[in-house]
Amino acid sequence: MLQKYKYPPDQAQEAVELVLQQAEVLSNNWSQ
Repeated sequence: MLQKYKYPPDQAQEAVELVLQQAEVLSNNWSQ
């Protein structure tokens, strides 16, 4: 997925963390 958007290697980890944070927020909203 990250390669599709051609993230630079130094930003790939940051992008992964951002996606995980967003997924956690969404799952918290869904569980309420």
